Amino acid sequence: MPNRKDICTVVCDEYIYVIGGRTREGSACPSVFKVNPCNGDGTERDSMAEGRYSASAVTVGHEIFVFGGGNNRGVLATCEKYSPSKDKYVLLSYTMFNSSKYHSGY
Repeated sequence: MPNRKDICTVVCDEYIYVIGGRTREGSACPSVFKVNPCNGDGTERDSMAEGRYSASAVTVGHEIFVFGGGNNRGVLATCEKYSPSKDKYVLLSYTMFNSSKYHSGY
């Protein structure tokens, strides 16, 4: 797994997903890695439509939703849905009312 900062992580179906982030040079990454927490093995999965860093993610059922964050053009108001069973990201047609990055939930 490449060295990145400002990543987003989420657990889905007993695996940890490491999503997006920034390279050392500051470029937003669209890449996603699935990590087995039992042995540390990681595999690259389908990339997001947009590279993003400092995003948030949530698992709903067996799908992952990634939203907000930023890229080299600014703050993002877009959302993407990932289906692990299909290994496919889809950029959703709706956007957030207020775009945001560096956010977290309680």
